[in-house]
Amino acid sequence: MILILILTFLVVRPIPETNSQLKDKNRDSVILPIESNQIRPGHSDELKSIGIVDRQASRENVFPHISMYKLHHNSSMSPDQPYSELGTEPSNANNWITVNHDVYGTRNSPLTIFNRSNVAMLQLKWRLINDAEIQDPPIVIGDRGYVQDYAGAVIAFDTHTGDVIWKHHGGNGPTMGLAFNDGIIYASTAYNANVIAINATTGRVVWQSKVLGDSTAGYNIPTFPIVWRNYVIVGSAGHDDTSSGVVTVRGNITALNSTNGNVIWVLQTTVGDWVHSRSAPAYNAGANDWSGGSVDPETGTIYMPIGSASPNFNATSRQSPNLYSNHMIAVNITNGKVIWATPFITHGTVLNVTIPDTHDWDTSWGSSISKVTFDNGTRKKFSCRS
Repeated sequence: MILILILTFLVVRPIPETNSQLKDKNRDSVILPIESNQIRPGHSDELKSIGIVDRQASRENVFPHISMYKLHHNSSMSPDQPYSELGTEPSNANNWITVNHDVYGTRNSPLTIFNRSNVAMLQLKWRLINDAEIQDPPIVIGDRGYVQDYAGAVIAFDTHTGDVIWKHHGGNGPTMGLAFNDGIIYASTAYNANVIAINATTGRVVWQSKVLGDSTAGYNIPTFPIVWRNYVIVGSAGHDDTSSGVVTVRGNITALNSTNGNVIWVLQTTVGDWVHSRSAPAYNAGANDWSGGSVDPETGTIYMPIGSASPNFNATSRQSPNLYSNHMIAVNITNGKVIWATPFITHGTVLNVTIPDTHDWDTSWGSSISKVTFDNGTRKKFSCRS
């Protein structure tokens, strides 16, 4: 059985009015995940699709015209301070440069074109059929979309027509998605256990990092890359025996140089007596960062949520503190040092839990940074699980 992915283009069809009100036929678009239950002869009925919805209405004075952002092919920054996009700049108003929209992980676009008054007008415009499943949300830069399928291929497509511009088979899957910065697409490769940088225009590989772990033991890189200045940050995962929740891969977070893929630092996230004492078995492991995180560009701090300890359902061999499983950790992006670590699975939290965790609570759920202004005028910054 072949699983087919369909990219589905949707457009807003306003209620017909006079010809003078229907002058502008040009459209640009944003992308939303949707499901399709349609069946094509000779294909699986498990069709999955990603909807692309209109960002510029065909009726004048309904939606404002939005100028498109152009790719940065060259940076005016010095080599030690390359151009770094946050995703929240005015130049990125129409773009979605990483899985969670921006480096803060807000998952929030400033666009207000779609609302309750017009969402019911969305209609199918085009479909892009792929030969592997896609679950990651595409990113959008100007009139191009980029997405990674579950076989690891990175696909560039035209958001107006759905035509494939280029396709690069650079790894395997599953992964959590892509990131864009200064004309480059950054992609993890799952069980190839490395990261690749691809020219967003041509689809050619700019660099490929070395292998970061032993994939034969289940080590893989599924996270979407976090890109900021010199740094490309990725976390790891370990394939486990799903029947018993046992894994031998111990987690790490790796910082790569954004210009050449060289390793800058590696932070081990599975630490302490529970894994380093002489009596600790090899299957005391886990504590991987498999979902990715966010970065605060004001402080150069990355916030990374960490998953469960192994064995997942039996804590007999890991009675001492299971650092840093089920923690949110704040890390200095320049040197990989832990600034602080807060456990989510512990006594006194919202969960009525016993410690150590024997339920595979797995708090590697992503992170989002927000600034909050209180009534008294004070401001605080929060990093939250998302």
